[in-house]
Amino acid sequence: MVYINMKKFNKDKYLKKLKFNKYKRYLYIGIPCILVLLIGIYFAYSKFSVFKEEEVVRTTVESFISDDAVIGAYIDGEYSKTIPGKNDGYIVDKIVCDNDATASWNNDSWGIVLTNLTKRTKCNVYFKKGIKIGNLTAFVDELGKCPTINSDGTVNVTSAEATDGYVCSAKDAYGTSYYYRGNVTNNYVKFGKWSDDLPTSFVDGDGNIYDSYDDCTSFGGGDCTELALAGKSMYWRIVRINGDGTVRVIYDGTSAHTNGESSMDRQIGTSAFNSYWKKDNVQEATESYVYDNAGVGYMYGNRDAMVETTSSFISTSFQNNYTYYIAKEYTYDATTDRFTLKDPIAVLGSAMTSDYVGYYTFGNSNVSYSNSRLMKIFGVTAGRIDADVEYGYITYGTSSKEVAQTNINDSTIKAYLDNWYKTNIFGTKNEQYLADNIFCNDRSFASSNSGTGAGVSKTYYNWYNWHTSKSNLKCPQKNDAFTVSDTTNGNGALTYPVGLLSTDEIVLAGGLDKENSDYYLYFGNWWWTSSPYEFASSSADMRYVAQSGLASAKGFGAADSSRGVRPVINLKAEVLAQGSGTASDPYRISS
Repeated sequence: MVYINMKKFNKDKYLKKLKFNKYKRYLYIGIPCILVLLIGIYFAYSKFSVFKEEEVVRTTVESFISDDAVIGAYIDGEYSKTIPGKNDGYIVDKIVCDNDATASWNNDSWGIVLTNLTKRTKCNVYFKKGIKIGNLTAFVDELGKCPTINSDGTVNVTSAEATDGYVCSAKDAYGTSYYYRGNVTNNYVKFGKWSDDLPTSFVDGDGNIYDSYDDCTSFGGGDCTELALAGKSMYWRIVRINGDGTVRVIYDGTSAHTNGESSMDRQIGTSAFNSYWKKDNVQEATESYVYDNAGVGYMYGNRDAMVETTSSFISTSFQNNYTYYIAKEYTYDATTDRFTLKDPIAVLGSAMTSDYVGYYTFGNSNVSYSNSRLMKIFGVTAGRIDADVEYGYITYGTSSKEVAQTNINDSTIKAYLDNWYKTNIFGTKNEQYLADNIFCNDRSFASSNSGTGAGVSKTYYNWYNWHTSKSNLKCPQKNDAFTVSDTTNGNGALTYPVGLLSTDEIVLAGGLDKENSDYYLYFGNWWWTSSPYEFASSSADMRYVAQSGLASAKGFGAADSSRGVRPVINLKAEVLAQGSGTASDPYRISS
């Protein structure tokens, strides 16, 4: 007997099977086509070719997909569809990648370098305002501490900075400059050494240097100490990264001094800004002081004419019971540069009247007196005890602004700095690291000026008006932009690339109209800037920084007085090859 196992026939299932067999050939063709289409779309939207451990050439303007990498850009914390250009003043702060990938930025090719790329990865590149030079990376402050920039590119400084230290930016003649401001602690540089041949000297409490201890105690201000500089290292503070990528530094001693520390070794000595007249850069034998508008110049022209004021400068008192000599005419001896009165008459102070307006005098009772300056009487007012005599000066000086500002003669302070440079840097291996950049001796006129800028004309220069709201890293007159060989932006008048800071730079660094011992330029003594103030009364006056760190409207002094000298030089980026810029780890040359 055979038993046959029977199954119930399922009509619906059978029909579905027939339909699948009919259409499966379309599926076999369609699925590969869809895959090819997706791959095509993938590569069509890829913007770059990214290979492991190879750089990416950046040409995109938005986030991109490339093989296994997705790159996004953030500028100053905000997502951006564009990346800044290489010369737009931005640097990469950080790159953040997922999936354990690592990345770096190649500043030369302005592209990303990816490593450890094992799977599809996203990297965000964060750009910030700043600059990278050698081992130095400086970011512009993002917390609103920097002074605001005016529409003309000048900077509006409204306060001193003693608390915080940060970096700001402003335009100079070469591009964007990044300047250090306030209580900065990461701008130390170790560069160069004092000559091994320097003799031991002595310094007094005012910073004046003497060859012997006896001279220091006899002629100095007391507190004399030995100053053995021979062979010692030089330390500097970065003032700013110039627009051409060089680094401007100011001398800061033979060791790394902390902010707020008072130390006389942070200057190279003391000097007048301008003392005796020179002719064709040789000091005149007459040893006459530069009582002339030429005296505000880092360099100046030869005097060429007899000059006198057209109105009174100042007044003096003629005591009623004293005799004074006056005269209608004078004589002048060019070989001695001395005036004398011709046919003088004796007059009691009580007898002085307006009848003597136009007469000449020295304001004393010595009939044979002579001087390189002669007083001309402009007014007389009698008094119960004395007569008030208004006068101006006549002297042999410069006949025009152009003559006064012709760069022929080295100022006293320029000669002092040049001699220091020749002794300690010139001819050494360190000289190759010096760069040529502008030192500004701004002799442009103040808005309130009415003088001619020549001879003994009362003249107000740009920093006569305390214009911190217009602090400027550009030199208004090319003739005042002192350089060695750069005649495109500067005057090419220097022999050596060394100079002084301008008042503009000091204000931007944090100095202003208040005592400030905490910003990095303070060192506890008076020191010269390169900025003219005025020619008035009987002297050329220059801006200085006070002992308290004060750089104020009242911070000026006669050019023939002695104050501290702090050299300023510009260095190539190689000098910053090592170090982090702190006092214990200053920037320095790799070798």
